[in-house]
Amino acid sequence: NRYARIMPVRVLEGSSGSEQSTAEGIIWATDHGADVIVVGLQFYDGTQALADAVDHAAAGDALVIAPAGHDDVGQVAYPAAFDACVAVSSTDSDDHLAWFSNFGPEVDLAAPSVDIWSTWSGRNHVFEPRAWSASAAAYAAGVASLVRSYAPQLSAAQVKQILVDSAEDLGDPDWDALFGAGRLNACRALQMTPMPPIRFELSDPPPETIAPNAHTVFTVSIADGTEHVVPDSVWLVYREVGSDGESSQRFVQQDDGSFSVEFPALACGKEIEYYLTATGDGGSVVVEPRGAPNARYTTTAVRYDLLFADDFESDLGWQTSADGGEVTTGKWVRDVPIGTFLGGQPVQPSYDRSPDAGTKCFVTGQHFGGSVGNNDVDGGPVRLISPIVELPAANVEVSYAVWFYSSVGKVDELGVEMSRDGGSTWFEIERIASTDGWETRTLRLGDYPKMEGDRLRLRFTTADLGDDSLTEAAIDDVSVRAILCDGVPGDVDGDGDIDLTDHRRLTQCLLGPATVTDPKTCGNLDFDGDSRVDLTDVAAFLARFGSPEG
Repeated sequence: NRYARIMPVRVLEGSSGSEQSTAEGIIWATDHGADVIVVGLQFYDGTQALADAVDHAAAGDALVIAPAGHDDVGQVAYPAAFDACVAVSSTDSDDHLAWFSNFGPEVDLAAPSVDIWSTWSGRNHVFEPRAWSASAAAYAAGVASLVRSYAPQLSAAQVKQILVDSAEDLGDPDWDALFGAGRLNACRALQMTPMPPIRFELSDPPPETIAPNAHTVFTVSIADGTEHVVPDSVWLVYREVGSDGESSQRFVQQDDGSFSVEFPALACGKEIEYYLTATGDGGSVVVEPRGAPNARYTTTAVRYDLLFADDFESDLGWQTSADGGEVTTGKWVRDVPIGTFLGGQPVQPSYDRSPDAGTKCFVTGQHFGGSVGNNDVDGGPVRLISPIVELPAANVEVSYAVWFYSSVGKVDELGVEMSRDGGSTWFEIERIASTDGWETRTLRLGDYPKMEGDRLRLRFTTADLGDDSLTEAAIDDVSVRAILCDGVPGDVDGDGDIDLTDHRRLTQCLLGPATVTDPKTCGNLDFDGDSRVDLTDVAAFLARFGSPEG
């Protein structure tokens, strides 16, 4: 389903979660617009906090789906046992109850959880002869998202009823404690879903950022159902964040049947919240996102200038050290990672974080091979230090992907530090006890006003001080980019002067791969507007060089 979007919500600390963290995750997902919430965890203590979270989701018209459990007992685990939740038991390839599945009076339906294809690390899929009951709940959530995306006019309760009514009856006739109403049937569920009057179809996700001071075109399609869309009824309704007023702009139908509108031109740094609305010729009104006007999309006008980017496919000058303590294994190396596992849980990554064709990252101890415990950090600390990045006066955003595993939790951690004076003084940004696989962190230097200087370095440090734990770390996809407003042409760093800092960027844009300008990188140096930084722009730049604000 290309119109469904996934919202991962982390509720685990390491490899375990609690009723409280799960409740907080359900509430957060509901409040951020989730339509279907799948909970892969099971508890046998139905706390009030967890019950309130499921009720909160129901009140917000979000459908919560959870496994009955995987302990082969006649008790449905929580949150599945709550009335407002869809409880899913597990079946095998013969439509029998899986040997590990829980069962009980709260079961609503069953779904496959044995002999199925499953995702696995390394961007691979594997055929699992055994899976946990969370897989069954995930299947049910997938079908629920299909139903909701096809017919957004349906409530969460109506979607649940369709899943139950369309299930393939197993076991005793009608409902029973093993399978509920029966095994999930995706085809029948869609066949039973009433056709919507009309619905929005977004070929691309709504943009999170748009170019400052420009009219960005946004295009959508609208599918007819029981009604036809009224062409003049499609509107973009928006308001600037922080203001009370609301405005609207009409979409215009194009020759191919799609509808296009221009976002309002926003000054750099400004934000708008918006939603879409359309009317069918029978009078039905649909909105996007579902739940609007209470739920809205957000976009920010911003321009970025990439200062540094490293996916570690080549050597850009990172330094490694084991200062302050002896390390026997686990030094930082740039390599293709070899995954290791403990009890089925990934310890060291088996793939890098880069979304493109990259394969390498910095990892601790890769040169000692792929056996768990033979290549992890012992001793230390071991440090990974970035090259110096020269900073402009503008605000700067730093991003990095991180992986960290420690079998002893907060005893051994990964420390992230930052220096603004080239490495003479270091400030701790965060300490990481564990991550759920690869995670991307983003921070803005403006949030750290006590740090001064224009020579940025990053440092990642970990250790196994007792030599008694499995400790693995990895870093990938580090980037530093300036957040710029358009300002005066040629004033790249936005400091009000056209000076040597701006001249260095001019040279990079003239000679580098960004000669054909991307507005996010070199657009402010394209004086003649021909989408290139060339000698004409150099002449215009030099004419303004040294003068405040040009």
